[in-house]
Amino acid sequence: MRPGPHLPVALALLAVLALAVPFAPLVIWAVAGLLGALLAATLLEAIVLGAVHLDADRPEAVAFGLATSDVIPARVHARTRVPLRLALRQVAPPLLSPASAEQRGTLRPAETLAATFSFRADARGHATLAPLHVGATAWGLVERLTAVGAPVAVDVVPDLRSIARVRARLDHWATRGFGARLSPRLGKGREFERLRDYVPGDDRRDIAWKVSARRGKPVVREYRVERTQHILLCLDRGHRMGARVSGLTKLDHAVTAALVLAYVADRMEDVVAGVAFAQEVENGPGFARGAAQLRRLTAFVSRVMVTRAHSDYTALAAAVRAKARQRTLVVLFTALAETEHGDLLASVRLLMPQHLVIVVALSDPALAAAAERLPDTEEDLFQTLAAKDLVDARRRAVLELRRLGALVIETSAPEADMAAMNAYLDVKRRQIL
Repeated sequence: MRPGPHLPVALALLAVLALAVPFAPLVIWAVAGLLGALLAATLLEAIVLGAVHLDADRPEAVAFGLATSDVIPARVHARTRVPLRLALRQVAPPLLSPASAEQRGTLRPAETLAATFSFRADARGHATLAPLHVGATAWGLVERLTAVGAPVAVDVVPDLRSIARVRARLDHWATRGFGARLSPRLGKGREFERLRDYVPGDDRRDIAWKVSARRGKPVVREYRVERTQHILLCLDRGHRMGARVSGLTKLDHAVTAALVLAYVADRMEDVVAGVAFAQEVENGPGFARGAAQLRRLTAFVSRVMVTRAHSDYTALAAAVRAKARQRTLVVLFTALAETEHGDLLASVRLLMPQHLVIVVALSDPALAAAAERLPDTEEDLFQTLAAKDLVDARRRAVLELRRLGALVIETSAPEADMAAMNAYLDVKRRQIL
């Protein structure tokens, strides 16, 4: 219990009235009577509020999409014979903003007060929403403070609206013959298509010698690119991925891009797996496809958090070689180091040419802007030159990666989902996997 909003006002009015006592002594009796009545009313309200049983109905668990706003509903009810004015306050966990939200309303007997609290998800993870804090008063002299309702489990998952944005585009492509199923195309794949007679210009290595001996004429084998191919999503969770772009970390943008790519690959009948790495490699779901696999991947990447450790690309390459036994499209979401890129180059060299590597390099807009800025002072000149050196070092690393045969996609973090999807679709069109 604590004093209500009307009690200090009433006491102030009595104090003003008491100032007239030296001039009119009989006023003291009026002041005493009013003070007694005020104390009696305060005691009565405290007794009434003490007998009230407050409770709240809320969902057991809620899920937020990262960088999206949503509401948490609550319905407050009480056993009371008098109307109650309620002040509802919901404190948010660190994953949500703002830190708290408030609602006010009047709860009448035999009724329920409905309230909604709007929050925005700022970081992925799991947290617990504290019980609802309620301040109840009947006449404003006393306010009862209590916590009602059970805690609510809060999960902040990657924003899946990007998947909805590409669904219409994929459906449009599917109507044109390039979509959910890849049309068979003859070529130097590894999946046997058919036998046919030899014609001049055919590769002699494709001749089926035993069949040719039985038929008495040269016969060659034709192959096509496999319908189902392997896609491995690698998420860098090292310290460089903790930099924030557009309010989210680079890792958050990479997680969204990885899920979009997994959805597109599933539509293309490819099997997808995922890993996360920093100093150590964390294996996610193995190669599979379908709705259940997408749910497993979503649950896995939702738990991937930034660490302060250095990214060990060599350990990643060793884990990929152990996990992917056949030719695989390895999609690496990372932020390039400032100067030294030897580990990344060595890891790509280990993976090529058995696998095809796509490096989705999330750019640093602040660094690019600093390199292009015209200096006004000597200190600004030093900063511009240092930024240009870093940009040149990254450019040389990109050129070296491409020389090794890797596909490098330099993109801003918010556009990583579309960039990764377009790179994957380009690989499928060119059939270089």
